[in-house]
Amino acid sequence: MQSWVPVKDAERLAVAVYPFLGSGQHQIPFSIGDTLHILQRCGAWYYGYATNNRAFKGIFPCSFVRIKRCVVDKSLKGAGTVIARENPLLHEVTSVLREWGHIWKKLYETSDPALKPVSDMLHDLIRQRRKIIAGTLPTDELRHLKRQVTATIDRGNELLKLDLVVRDDQGNIVNPDLTSAVKLYRHHQQAASRSQDSEGERALKRTQQHNSHCLYVTVQNCVCRLDEDAEIVLLICDASDPGRLKVLTEPYVVTWKEGLEKNMDQLSSLRVLYTDLSNSDIASDRLFLVGYVVKVGSSAKHDAAAGRRSMQISHKPAKKTVEMCRRPFGAAAIDLSSAMASAASGDEDGKHRFMPILTCGDKDSLEDTARRLVRDISGRDSKGQGLWVTLRLLHGEKEQHPHLAKMALARRLGFPDVILPTDVRNDLYLTLHSGEFTRGSKVQDRNVEVTVKVCNRDGSVRHGVIERGAGCPPVEEYRSVVYWHESRPRWAETLKVVLPIEGDCDSHVRFTFKHRSNNEVKDKSEKPFGLAYVNLLQSDCTTLRNTRHELNVYKINSKSYEEGDTSYLNLPALKSDIRDGQPRPESGPYLLSLRDSFSLESITCSTKLTQDVDLLGLLKWSSDPGSLKERLARLDRIRQEELVKFLRDSLDALFHILIHYETDDTYDVDVFNALVTIISSVTTERRYQHFQPVLEAYLQSAFSATIVDRKLMGVLQTYIDNVRDPESRLHLLKALSCLRYVFKFIIKSRQLYIKMNGGHDAASFGGTTQHLLRSFTGLMLDRDTELESVQEAMLQHLPSAVDDLTAVCDPVQLSEAMAELVRTLANGNLTERKLSVISRLVHSQLFSNPDGRHVLLPEVVAAVGLMFDLQQQNLQLCIGILSDVLDVLWRQHGQRGGTSIDVGVVTQHLLRKVLQTVVSVDREDTLVCGLVAILISMLRQMERHHYDQYMSGFTDVTDQLAFITEILMVFKDLVSKCVYPPLWCEMIMLQNSVILKSLRLFSYTIRDRFLEPYEHQIWNNFFHCAISFLTQSPLQLETFSASKRSRLLARYKDMRKATAEEIRTMWIRLGQHKIAFVPALVGPFLEMTLVPDPELRGMTIPLFFDMMQCEFYSPIKPGSQYNDTKRQASASKCNFNEFEHEMINKVDHLIDGGRGDDFYRELFREKMLELCEKHSSMREQGVRFVATVTDLMKRLLEYRAIMRDENQENKMSCTVNLLHFYYEIHCQEMYIRYLYKLRDLHVAANNYIEAGFTLKLHADQLQWSDEQLPAVLRHRSDFGPLETHRAMKEALYNKIIDYFDRGNLWEAALQLCKELSGQYEEATFDYHQLSQLLQRMSRLYDKILQEIRPVPAYFRVAFYGRGFPAFLQNKVYVYRGRGYERLAEFSSRIQDTFPKAELMDTLETPGPEVTESLQQLLQVNSVDPDMEDNKRFSGKPVTEKIVQYYRVNDIDRFVYSRRSQRGAKDPDNPFASMWLQRTVMRTSSKLPGILAWFPVTATETYDVTPLEHAIETMTTKNRQLRELILSNRSDAALPLNPLTQTLTGIINPAVMGGTANYQTFFTPEYVERNPDDATLVAKLKVLIAKQIPLLEAGLETHGQRAPDNLKPLQTMLEGIFDDMRTEVQDKFGVQECDLPYQRPVVALRHHRPSLAGWERQDSSLSESVHTSAANASASLSSTTLTSPQNGTAPFLSLMNLSQSFSSGGTLKSQKSATSLPRSKTIFYSQASNLSAAGAVASTPVRSRDRRDQKRGSITSQTSESTIILSEELRPARPLRSEVERERRLTRPCSGQYSLRHSPSTSTLSSRDSLGPPMDEDSEPPPPPLPAKQSRQMSMHIEPDGQDLSSLLPEPLPPSQEEPPPKPPLGPPPGESSV
Repeated sequence: MQSWVPVKDAERLAVAVYPFLGSGQHQIPFSIGDTLHILQRCGAWYYGYATNNRAFKGIFPCSFVRIKRCVVDKSLKGAGTVIARENPLLHEVTSVLREWGHIWKKLYETSDPALKPVSDMLHDLIRQRRKIIAGTLPTDELRHLKRQVTATIDRGNELLKLDLVVRDDQGNIVNPDLTSAVKLYRHHQQAASRSQDSEGERALKRTQQHNSHCLYVTVQNCVCRLDEDAEIVLLICDASDPGRLKVLTEPYVVTWKEGLEKNMDQLSSLRVLYTDLSNSDIASDRLFLVGYVVKVGSSAKHDAAAGRRSMQISHKPAKKTVEMCRRPFGAAAIDLSSAMASAASGDEDGKHRFMPILTCGDKDSLEDTARRLVRDISGRDSKGQGLWVTLRLLHGEKEQHPHLAKMALARRLGFPDVILPTDVRNDLYLTLHSGEFTRGSKVQDRNVEVTVKVCNRDGSVRHGVIERGAGCPPVEEYRSVVYWHESRPRWAETLKVVLPIEGDCDSHVRFTFKHRSNNEVKDKSEKPFGLAYVNLLQSDCTTLRNTRHELNVYKINSKSYEEGDTSYLNLPALKSDIRDGQPRPESGPYLLSLRDSFSLESITCSTKLTQDVDLLGLLKWSSDPGSLKERLARLDRIRQEELVKFLRDSLDALFHILIHYETDDTYDVDVFNALVTIISSVTTERRYQHFQPVLEAYLQSAFSATIVDRKLMGVLQTYIDNVRDPESRLHLLKALSCLRYVFKFIIKSRQLYIKMNGGHDAASFGGTTQHLLRSFTGLMLDRDTELESVQEAMLQHLPSAVDDLTAVCDPVQLSEAMAELVRTLANGNLTERKLSVISRLVHSQLFSNPDGRHVLLPEVVAAVGLMFDLQQQNLQLCIGILSDVLDVLWRQHGQRGGTSIDVGVVTQHLLRKVLQTVVSVDREDTLVCGLVAILISMLRQMERHHYDQYMSGFTDVTDQLAFITEILMVFKDLVSKCVYPPLWCEMIMLQNSVILKSLRLFSYTIRDRFLEPYEHQIWNNFFHCAISFLTQSPLQLETFSASKRSRLLARYKDMRKATAEEIRTMWIRLGQHKIAFVPALVGPFLEMTLVPDPELRGMTIPLFFDMMQCEFYSPIKPGSQYNDTKRQASASKCNFNEFEHEMINKVDHLIDGGRGDDFYRELFREKMLELCEKHSSMREQGVRFVATVTDLMKRLLEYRAIMRDENQENKMSCTVNLLHFYYEIHCQEMYIRYLYKLRDLHVAANNYIEAGFTLKLHADQLQWSDEQLPAVLRHRSDFGPLETHRAMKEALYNKIIDYFDRGNLWEAALQLCKELSGQYEEATFDYHQLSQLLQRMSRLYDKILQEIRPVPAYFRVAFYGRGFPAFLQNKVYVYRGRGYERLAEFSSRIQDTFPKAELMDTLETPGPEVTESLQQLLQVNSVDPDMEDNKRFSGKPVTEKIVQYYRVNDIDRFVYSRRSQRGAKDPDNPFASMWLQRTVMRTSSKLPGILAWFPVTATETYDVTPLEHAIETMTTKNRQLRELILSNRSDAALPLNPLTQTLTGIINPAVMGGTANYQTFFTPEYVERNPDDATLVAKLKVLIAKQIPLLEAGLETHGQRAPDNLKPLQTMLEGIFDDMRTEVQDKFGVQECDLPYQRPVVALRHHRPSLAGWERQDSSLSESVHTSAANASASLSSTTLTSPQNGTAPFLSLMNLSQSFSSGGTLKSQKSATSLPRSKTIFYSQASNLSAAGAVASTPVRSRDRRDQKRGSITSQTSESTIILSEELRPARPLRSEVERERRLTRPCSGQYSLRHSPSTSTLSSRDSLGPPMDEDSEPPPPPLPAKQSRQMSMHIEPDGQDLSSLLPEPLPPSQEEPPPKPPLGPPPGESSV
């Protein structure tokens, strides 16, 4: 049987190549591309884990994965981390792509703006990864690519808010385990700085890091019109000077041959590397790559008429015998200043750039054309001609790019900024500038060609010393471009002449001038007409000066001229050589031309030849030793540029002098001073500081003097001894400035001596060195003010020599000398220098030496500690020094000698001081991060014995207690408010690991020393610090990505578990002192247990039970002991109320803050129940407590989930759910808290009514008393500091009234006002507040009567399914609509709230298959409020506006109906079997309330028969018709269409059949089957009969207003109506109409007559009131009513007068006691049946005969007997409603708005004022628009006397088409408001 065996480390990484489901036991599922860590193998199976889920280990098949070579990082804990054995950069890119890929998907789903930049960076990384995998990049390009990749990763991490990646200078990721804390902090600073830099800034920094740069140029193509071969000369120029182009580099010459087949070889080789460019060059904003295009061919002039071509030429080549001529064609240019930035960043590698070619004009030179092109680089005149090139900027010297070696190198004209010792050059660059030549014998100006040759003294030509440019082989001669017929040609052509290194003075450069003819025959016979020359070296062997030279041009006698004639050498070469008055020079065939001239510029670039005579004298001192002192003295006159250029030669000369005069010290001082001068030029001059590497290279490779150490030290000692001499002091100051290199030469010489002769005189050298160092120390002790400059210079430069001295001196002796030097420095003016010396000593190799460090460290610690004590301005320098010390100790840990003792020294002296400094420094100070890094580094390097040693150092327990308290407070502050940015993950985690280690170590001290005697404060500090540490966000691994979580677990493990174990241990050790932390630690412990880790929760939840026991057994008497009460139950509290209250409080706070989940709730219940049930004494209370807390957790989790949603209504419902819970458990504090949360939600949603009712709950908890307000009833509200019940309740009432006022709930506000006024009047006697309150009440009353407010609708909503939130599942609610919201709008709003819910198309209650499913189903329908009997209005005149409020407010009963078909359906009359199912619902609370919806608690359903339905329908239709008729009569401006449609629908029903549907109820068979319905049948007959006079009145009104196009319809309707009337009257009899006859309009006056006036008119206005028993109708025409008890009462007069209005339509207020009620007045009666009712006309009633004559068939029955009323009178006819009148008066003139009225209510209500219900499926037509301010009086409407309750005024139905009217801004003009 096979067994599991470990696998090799190199084979532990596997990559999945097939997906594996892992369905078997212990099998790991994975997908393609997942990586797995293999631990063991057994046959065909591996055992291990997926790297993205290290917690689950299992098996997987070998065939599904492929092994990838790897290494295992053993520095991490556990099994380590497998890292693929590949390029680390490639591994990092792969990991980043995986991590960013998941984030990119989330960005895509949320359409985040960061999607585009992240996508671009992902594509860049993929492209760069492909290059790395290819493995074809050279080292420098790979390094450059690495910089690009790391910059992209850092930029992306910053954009995505990911952790900062810490890298070293080479871009490698830093390992925190191998790096000190202070070094890691510095790496974070550098990384943060890099991430904040833009790409351009990063490129600039990379550029500034190098002193030399290269430009790599590739010529890709040339597109121009050429008819012969050409040369393209490319060079870099600076165009900063607008008058000229300054050439910076050698030219690169590209030769284009004719024919494509000859150019194919050039396509891959046209590359050049321009080297030695300085920082100033590439920083120029006018840097150009310029190209001169020169045609090469016969001198005969050809027309450039050839067509456009690309790199090929089709003409035949010229004959080989023809001498070629170079003629100008044009110039090309491209701006490099903009291209440099992109080329430097690598963003445009390989991008082709276009250089436009501008052709030369007739008189333009190539330079002129280039300048013209540079001024306008757009190239608009190029006509498409140009060069295609690619550019790339490379940093560093050419040696750093070895892969670019095989290409042309174009060097800089002149030396680069740094001249390396290996860089040997000896070049002379000549630029043919210009000339001026006479015509001579020519008719036109000459075509001058200059031929350049380098000749010897004998006239022979030197071969291979002239170079035309890079890419061309050396030549013997150089020929210039020929400008045709130009007397003043300007060539601006540069060539290079290689100078002889041996310094031969015989060579010179010869220039001959020749005319080139158009005629080839003449051109062959042409000879030079002039000559000029210049010597390469002067007579003193110095080179030609770097300037412009004017050369003498000598005419050549062609007859006597010979090529080898050198007689011109006897003639002066330069014009400056000819003195005034000198005869005209002449020699042989050469005669000076007075009119011709020629100028050139020269630049010498030589490391062997100089232009300085003094320097040349020093280099050749051996030729004249007698003048050596003079030559050394003249060294100061040599230009520093020449000195650094010939640095090596100069140093060799000086040291040769010392060796030559080994036994003679005559020249020692002079040579020493000269050496100081040369070294100072390199070290002190900023311009030449980059030459220091050259000096270092000389020391290492070229220096060979073995005896100069004694001489140099002797001169230095002499200067120190004679320091008081001013001259010696001056020389000493200069020597100190370069002391480091002086010692370098001394030590190097000593090392060479020992290597050559051995160390037999080591004691002598050591003594000399010690004496010199003691001299330095003695110099520091001198307090002479004249020596301060010397002392300061010595402190500045002496430490820099320590590293070199360690190579030849004993480290202990050297350390003692340096320590003595530090001790001599007193604090004062040299404090900063002292710290600088210490800092340099710490950085020296001497401090890294254990022996030397033991001597130096105490002095360093003492000095730094003093600065910490003083808290001076040098704190930054002290932090740097201490950081360096700790970094050295970390790096030296584990090496020879160790650092344990040193760590003890540092911590013993500085730990407390650093800790106190951290406390005192402000958190905004930039120093705090460095201080914390130092503290972390100290604690990290301290071992257990260091802690013990440190704690034993406290002699006073109080001091020890203070120290531990300080460090615990600092720890708590660091984890609560971390000083490092959140993205510095590595730094924060290192800090946490150190804090955890320290907490463990300090816990031993706390347990051992502060338990007995017990110190509460330090234990309390420990618990709070540890819990703050455990709960900090950087340790919550669940919030991190899988890769980050696995990385942190592998390196640090889960530090929360270790902390929890430590807390649990400390709690157990407390013993009887635990009660001191109950309930104070309930909140922190709860926060700890809520950490989402099952193991940690299971470990810490039992601590709560321990706390419960502590309080349960805590003593009642303060003096009792805990152990006594546990044995004596009667002496203990026997409850844990404080713990329970605190627990509930903290649970609410923490879960609301995002902590906890359902798993915690279940685990808490399981653990706590198990413990409580086992406890005999606490079982009952404990079980109840657990049930309460778990229920609270459930509600809070629901609340938290809902509060994250955008649904405000769900938030309110869930808040009320919690509100009820806290009310039930009598937790007033939390109850008040959630009241205000609910209030805030309502106010934010503009639900002011609900906000008011919410605050009313708080007010109900208060009393009208002056008792002190308890803390539980307070809240951080907007009421200010209120102390008493009364003050708080009064403030709440005022706020509630304000909310009710804003929500138009004025009646509810008035109820509170009345209660408040009673307090002002009876309790506090605050009449001032009472006065203001009464005024406010007056305004509220006015608003009730004057302002228009929308009538809310109510809707039933049923939530079926488990997909809804728990508090909504399978529940039915009644919602109060918003304003004018209707069913369609409300349904849309509900569906928007629950977008996944589906709307059911039936009102049937679904079964369990729906209610228990995960669906979301909604039922939404309208319901009508059912107002209870309101006895307040019984027998009282109440306006409609007052009644309307109580119809729709303070309601908890609602009804709705739905149709149901019973029995067989009659196809001819389906109405006969149509029943209604009516449902009555009761809600849990009245609406409105604290919510705009409440659940339904009770439901009752009953049936409405078809007959009852018919009666309801007829009643509703008659009321609608009656209201339409009245509206059209009162306002002629109303549209006629609603009346037309209603009349047509009743008289000529085309669809529903009209009253014909009801014929089935009138058959004898129906009455026989339903004998109980006889009364209802009779009532239906009366209603049908009463419709006839209404239709007649409607037709009459319609006929009066109908336009001509409706006349045919009117005639048709009248004809049909005649038949209908006859039929109905025959069947059901004749009924009277309660509508008056349409009479002419009578204008009324606006004044009201007195009551007496009305009484005088009684006789003329009165008529008898008759009662008819047959039809129960009553006609009232008298103006007075006589009561048996009260006599005559002016009721009818009041009613009649109340309908008189002014022209504005508003009732005028009357001051008389007889002021009348407003219109629409209703008299309520408690009796179920009324005996009489009447209506009063607003005009005198005429005789019956006349009325009948006018009305035709509409008659009324009258009686002259007077009715004695025993009950209050109710008007039978509805007058124009108050609402309708307000609507008419406030409607805009355009008729745009109309008033929406409340829907009619159900007949189930016993209210007398409500009419019969209206069918829910039949929508009433919109009310007609009233006319504008009509003065027409309402006509008298007589009752029919049949059913007075059906004739009570009903509000007009709401309009579905028209919007609500705007409220009136005030009373009409001329009227006063009521």
